[in-house]
Amino acid sequence: MRDAAWSRRGEPVLHRLRHPVGRLVGPLADGLNRIGVSPDVVTIVGTGGVVVTSLLCLPRGWLVSGALIAGFFASLDVIDGAMARRGGRVSRWGAVLDASCDRLADGAILGGLVLYLAVTADEPVWSGVMVWALICAVTIPYVNARAEASGLPTVPGLATRADRLFMAGVGTLLAGVGVAWALPAAAVVLAVMGTITVAQRLHAARGDV
Repeated sequence: MRDAAWSRRGEPVLHRLRHPVGRLVGPLADGLNRIGVSPDVVTIVGTGGVVVTSLLCLPRGWLVSGALIAGFFASLDVIDGAMARRGGRVSRWGAVLDASCDRLADGAILGGLVLYLAVTADEPVWSGVMVWALICAVTIPYVNARAEASGLPTVPGLATRADRLFMAGVGTLLAGVGVAWALPAAAVVLAVMGTITVAQRLHAARGDV
């Protein structure tokens, strides 16, 4: 009962969109499978696009174009998973590749925003807040992976990767169209959500010890 209660309280914000999105990308995933495209290729292309776009556009202040292009490439992460599941190509190697590429993409996005805030923000503290959000983004999946490897319980927590990327994208887009406070606000929300999620996953892993 305790684990179930934690799962309900820690349900991700965007969790309810998972199945509708899956239905939307299903036909595209099937089409790519039919023509012989590998899910690994989609993963690598998507990650490369996110990394290059984030580190090229965001530090330069090209926030709208950077957010939109990076968002497009990030969406390929949904497609490669659907391709693997629907094509019967789920593998342990694919899971390792996907998780590793997720960390690279997250680091590039938040790192690009750190560089932008360090140069343009009225208060340098906002870049520090975004650095903490980046640290949490790296720690969250590590806690989950380490707990699973140790046979300990895990929970999604307050915000999954999709939730955090959505918040970063919204803040970046709003800042790009002139809402100056949007990105510092997003940094604070990301830092708070990340901190809470780390705490939730550690608490779940600790169990009754």
